[in-house]
Amino acid sequence: MELERSLEARVVEIYDDACDLVDKGKLQGAFEKFSQALALVPAPIQGCSLTAGILAGLGEVYFRTKSYDQGQEALSHAMRCSGAIGNPFLHLRLGQCEFELGNDDRASDELAQAYLAGGKRVFSREDPRYLEFLKTRRDLPRLEVGPWSYVVSEQPPTSETARRQRIVAKPKPRPKPFDLLLFACKVAASLLLLPLGANLAIGLLFLNPLVSLLLVGIPATLIVLVWSINKRLIVILLLLTMAGLVALLAPTWGPLDIHCGPGACN
Repeated sequence: MELERSLEARVVEIYDDACDLVDKGKLQGAFEKFSQALALVPAPIQGCSLTAGILAGLGEVYFRTKSYDQGQEALSHAMRCSGAIGNPFLHLRLGQCEFELGNDDRASDELAQAYLAGGKRVFSREDPRYLEFLKTRRDLPRLEVGPWSYVVSEQPPTSETARRQRIVAKPKPRPKPFDLLLFACKVAASLLLLPLGANLAIGLLFLNPLVSLLLVGIPATLIVLVWSINKRLIVILLLLTMAGLVALLAPTWGPLDIHCGPGACN
């Protein structure tokens, strides 16, 4: 469920104010702001993409004030909201609350989800006992970065800034049509250019090794560049260059008709 733009802007503004108060340690004010933002979300609140972040903010306040029962309740509600499952921060805080309440099995499950989604960096600014507890319960893979990207920043979240990143992580966006078109052009150019260059290079190998080397090296270099560079304009220019070479080399496809006489080949 999407909010009207004016209402969404108001909720986000209040949410950001609450995050600022959390960073400054003014938890009572942050609690009031988060509560105010939540009150503006129309029912059913679970369907709104902002709800999980607001509830996560409330859970953060409860966790910092050691109100673990309320934190567990708020974060459990957040997990039932749109876009929450798989968010490392939410799983971390819920797992920590479960741990403090003595619910070891649920704590282990949530902390493991946090680790799998975000790696060790999620625990980097936390009390080490949470990760040590998890290690006693699970065999952890060597995972440093999870498949989720943060909305505002790709930088590792700290306990002070995680909630500033809109809390709710989301899957990386699907490729745009133009990106898919560029990908198809890269594949086509690569599959055409290198065989054409190699075919001509083989025919000239014994006549002019240097030219043969260039006929393989130049296409190979262009292919490496077109796949390694991310700037669209440069990629397009490289593709145009490759297309020109394909057009130039296409008539040479097939065995070369080279006739050798007593002193020369033609």
